[in-house]
Amino acid sequence: MSKHISKRTMRHVALCGGLVSSVALPFTAFAQNDDGGFLMTLRLAERLISRDVDGPETTPTNGTTTKATTDLGLAISSETRTQMLTFDLNAGYSFADGPDTDGVEGAFTDPNVRLSYRQIAAASAITVSAFASRTDLDAATTLDVSQSLEADFAELTQDGGTRDRFRFDAKLTLRDDAPFGLNFAVKVDDYRYNDLPDISTLTDFTYVQLSTGARFDINPVMQANLGLSYAETDNSGSDTIGSFGIDAGLVLTQPNGQITLDLATTKADGDGQIHLSAGRSYQLENTTASFGLGVSQATTDDIFMTGEAALKHTFGDESPFGTLTASADRRLTREGRTDEDVVTSLSVGTSYALTPVASLRLSAGYVQSEDVITGDTVDFSQAALAVTYALNPDWTANAGVAMQSRDPSDDAATDTTTLSLGISRAFDLRR
Repeated sequence: MSKHISKRTMRHVALCGGLVSSVALPFTAFAQNDDGGFLMTLRLAERLISRDVDGPETTPTNGTTTKATTDLGLAISSETRTQMLTFDLNAGYSFADGPDTDGVEGAFTDPNVRLSYRQIAAASAITVSAFASRTDLDAATTLDVSQSLEADFAELTQDGGTRDRFRFDAKLTLRDDAPFGLNFAVKVDDYRYNDLPDISTLTDFTYVQLSTGARFDINPVMQANLGLSYAETDNSGSDTIGSFGIDAGLVLTQPNGQITLDLATTKADGDGQIHLSAGRSYQLENTTASFGLGVSQATTDDIFMTGEAALKHTFGDESPFGTLTASADRRLTREGRTDEDVVTSLSVGTSYALTPVASLRLSAGYVQSEDVITGDTVDFSQAALAVTYALNPDWTANAGVAMQSRDPSDDAATDTTTLSLGISRAFDLRR
């Protein structure tokens, strides 16, 4: 019965997405006639990559892989005062020679497409986005703490195979100009794996969430929020799990930021999580900062301290430094998976102008994922250094080195070193 509900929900989501797109496209055709504009960008890049993998004996990609890749990207955006439509398509073709190839092999690599639409009215707004991609897992970057970590990041290895992912998000807000407002949202996240080795623990899964919320402006500086949600997780080879969630929060606006209080709980098959947190954010002239502390109770009744901190500082025009970002996060997560994990992450990144046409980018990160029930951990660490050089206003050259380590508690570590060299150009068409 649960699987039937999940499939029916997905059909409804797909139908809603098609209807929204069919309504949005005729309006955006006239975007260049209003106060916005039309922009089409064609990106062309050539990359030469050498990757060295040193992992357990069972890792088929152990050794050095050399890859030459041609990347092609197309981005289109059309915007008016009230609407915006964006489309982004990327694909590449590579020739690779390595331990898991039979001589030099050619193949399409990591295609992805993204479509998003946003419309803002006087008292409402609608946002719709869809994303689809195919990733070669033997070359996947398993750690990117500058963005939201994907649901399967702790299980990604470089043992080969591909991952197909589809993501759909839609949100509607009503009564944005009133003291009382409503919002409705739907999210679908689908992961499918192909050509995995026998030792892989990755399994297909689909996560669907429907949610609704209410906003109460108590006074000009105090806002209360209440949200309800229902989600289904359909893991390959196991039963579909349905869960209900309630989220209540309070936001206090200060002259230089906000104070937030939040209480959330989820229930799935009789088990539940409880999260309580408080946070403070600051907005200064060149700096934004935020921090928060909380506690979370897992379905095992274990209590975990949680928290987050983030900093972004933009240096002045006279400084060779560009932007400094740093973040720290510790949370109990379950979204999209049946396993519960405590995930701790740290990251830092900065840029430095070597000359008016050359710049350097440094980033580093660390993540640990710990299974609440078994106690097994997976530790990730990564550091990257990249240099870009503007050959002229149209062409840009880049070079970089990255080191990454994946160290599970139940197996040997896999260390990867990547060297890259590339050249790229973008062609713009405006109307």
